[in-house]
Amino acid sequence: MLYQNFQKTEWNYVFSCFTFLGDGLFTFLLILYFIIRKNYQLALLILASFLLSGLLVQVLKTIVAFPRPKVYFETVLPKLAMQLSSARGGFSSFPSGHTATAFSLATILIFFHPSNKWGIALFSIAFITGLSRIVLGHHFPLDVFAGAILGILASFTVVALQGAEIFKKSRIKFPLQAE
Repeated sequence: MLYQNFQKTEWNYVFSCFTFLGDGLFTFLLILYFIIRKNYQLALLILASFLLSGLLVQVLKTIVAFPRPKVYFETVLPKLAMQLSSARGGFSSFPSGHTATAFSLATILIFFHPSNKWGIALFSIAFITGLSRIVLGHHFPLDVFAGAILGILASFTVVALQGAEIFKKSRIKFPLQAE
């Protein structure tokens, strides 16, 4: 089984490290880093995107109240649920907040470093962060997909509200941007 192969191995440690990249603590450390480097605009955009994606995630978690894999599989496949003993329980699976945060960060950082290399690297890290949520048994794939979409949308919204200046610096064309 997938979970049995990954749980309690070195892979568990690797995926736990990637999960941390979607954590609020990591986001605040990154904001602090950019404040120290006097890049206040980037720090503010990261904070705003993090707060917006977090708000959207919490509202949806409250409305949907879908069980996490551990709770779901306790009734459907008890043996699999035992493999998820270290996973979180509860009814807050949809959407994944860690994934929303990771994609929110990646999207904002890509606006500031719009090269293909940065984009591929940042979205790969965000993708692995989302994958880690599935492998560690905290979320279902749909939770992760929804979190990714929310994180990206939150970042685009924040950047659009901030003004079109950032779009002039990047290669990304916003639909309402004047030529």
